This record gives sequence, structure tokens and C-alpha cells, in this order.
Amino acid sequence: MMEQTPLLVSINIILFLILYTYVKPAYISGYLTKDRRKKTLFLVYLFCLFSFWGKDWFGYQGYFEEIQKGNQVSSMEDIYNWIGAYICPNYIFFRFYIWGMALFLFFRTVRLLKLDYDLSLFFFCSIYLIWFSYARVSLAMAVMFYGFANFVTYKGNKKKLLGLILILLAYYLHKSAIFGIAIIILVGLMKRMGKYAIVIPIVMFPILLFFVSSNIGGFMDSLLTDEDNMLNEYATAGNSYLMSDSNLSGPGVLLQGFLERAPYYLLAFCSIPIYFKKKIMVLNNIKPFFLILLLIVVFSSVFAFDLGMNTSTLYGRFLRFSQIPACIVLTFMYSNRILPKLTKIVINVSIISTFYSLIYVLYNSYVAQS
Repeated sequence: MMEQTPLLVSINIILFLILYTYVKPAYISGYLTKDRRKKTLFLVYLFCLFSFWGKDWFGYQGYFEEIQKGNQVSSMEDIYNWIGAYICPNYIFFRFYIWGMALFLFFRTVRLLKLDYDLSLFFFCSIYLIWFSYARVSLAMAVMFYGFANFVTYKGNKKKLLGLILILLAYYLHKSAIFGIAIIILVGLMKRMGKYAIVIPIVMFPILLFFVSSNIGGFMDSLLTDEDNMLNEYATAGNSYLMSDSNLSGPGVLLQGFLERAPYYLLAFCSIPIYFKKKIMVLNNIKPFFLILLLIVVFSSVFAFDLGMNTSTLYGRFLRFSQIPACIVLTFMYSNRILPKLTKIVINVSIISTFYSLIYVLYNSYVAQS
């Protein structure tokens, strides 16, 4: 099995630099030529197929090899075990299948919401691409938000039912999607409350913080020790998952975390007046994404505190559910010149974050090799 090396990470950095030069005109002029758009999309697919910058690429390779041997990988959902066993002849095809579907659904969502395609492609590359290529949860996110876009765009019952099915299907693509599903349910409740809806996150945040801090340790321990419990398998995998990042610390990691997360908090802050005040006109099928972004940022932040069981790992993973809403919100804001100075700050921080993350991983790979 391959291992991460400075050379492989360098390939991603070079690939991203080429990709950025191709997609940047969308930000400057708001338009890409047909040829440039095709080449950009090809490079996006290529980056996802060979995302050596993330160690998950190599972990999934090991999982795929186990599946090919006829073994069930318990840390992956059943659908991935089935795809690996019966559909994909090799690991690259496996990645093409999973990440290809995710990319297709993301851009279908952009089309469905009638957003500027070229601008959304630029924001996708600058904010979301490296993390999108990182883990299989990207497919769950893409399915969930495509379903939600269907639900809020169409009036017919059939399309709304399709949207609802896709939202629920996301859970079977990645268990962490339960967080996103809960947020979507909360959005539905808040929509009925009008201007008083802002009270919900204000009241729920301290309650949820107290509940999680008081119960997560005992809850996980009970699941881990009860082997007959149907959730034991998931709890065991979840515990390993939570502890996997426990050794990541230091100023470099802190800076990476700050740069990655700052754009979501800035956009969430913008979402408050845009969603709750009627002075800024926002399309009915776009407006809920402002609220989703705000709620994901608020409630994922509960896990940023040291609550035991290394919950800060959950914080980072849950916060990344804001990436697709962030792309949608930023595309809409930039296209309609809403808070232009702040959107430029978000864009610049996002680009710096992406470059820094890649360079930081390259540095760590050199240290590990030496």
C-alpha cells in the first residue's frame, strides 16, 4: 500500500496551482470560456482522484484492499462495502465513482438554484475542494444538500418527497450526516416562527452545551462496554475516529484551524441580518441556506469546547457541513454585491487557508520522512 510522501503532496500543490490559474478569471471577470471551464472541471476531478495531501486517501486504499479480499470494513457504511466489492475493479475507479457522484450532485445543486456556475466553481475550488477531496462524507453532504435544494425549490409533492428521501439517504452514506439532518429539521421549525426564530439558537446553545458535556462520556462508555447493543459497532468506530486526531497540536495546527474556519464564522455573522431582515432581497430557495450555514456554525461550536472524548474532532467534522452552504451563500452574495468588502475578506482568507493547508501538510510529510 502507498504512503504519503513529500513528492505526492507536491503533486497536489502543483495541480492546485494550475487549477487556480484556470478558475481565477471567474472571480475577476465573472466568466470562464467553455474550454477553460472544461479544463477546470477536469482538474477538479483529477485532484479528487489523487488527493495525496490527505492521509485518508491512503486509509481508503487500505479499506478497499480489504473489501476486495472479501472482508467487511466495519468503519465504513454498508453501501461503500458493496460498491467496493461488486462495482469497482480498482481503488481509483472507486474514488471516481464516489467523488464523481458527489461532484455531479454539487453542480446539479448549483444549476437547480440558478446560481452563477463559473463563480460557484471558483468558490468551490478556493473554499471547499481540498476538504471535499479528503473524505467520503462529501458524498453524504452533496446528496443531502441536493435533496434540500429540491425540497425548497419545487412546489410539487413528488419533488419535495424526492428531496426528503435524499436528505434521509445521506445518513446511510455517512453517519455524521445525522447532524446535518437535525439542522435541516431545525430550519423547518424556525421558518414557521418568523422573526422570533433567532431565539432558538440563543436558547438551545447553552442547553446543548450542558447536555453534551454532562452525558457524552457516560453514553459512549455504555455503548462501548455493551457488545450486544446494536450501536456498539458504530460506537467503537466512532471512538477510534474521535481519538485519531488527539495527537494533533501545536501552533501550526492552530493556525490551520483558524484559517479554515474563519470564513464560515464571517459568513454566519453576515447571515443574521440577511436572513432576519427584509431590507436585503434573497430568493426564497436561497434564503434557507443562510440559516443552515448559521445553525451549523453555532451548533458545531458546542463541540469546540473540551467536553471529553476529544469532542474537538467532532467540532471540525460537523463544521465542514457548512462548506456547501458557504459556497452557495458566497456565490449569491458576490453575484448580487451584498456586503462586497466582507465577501472579499472571506475569499482571501479562504484562498490563504487552502494554500497554507497544502504547504503545512508538505512540511509535515518532510518531517515524517526524515
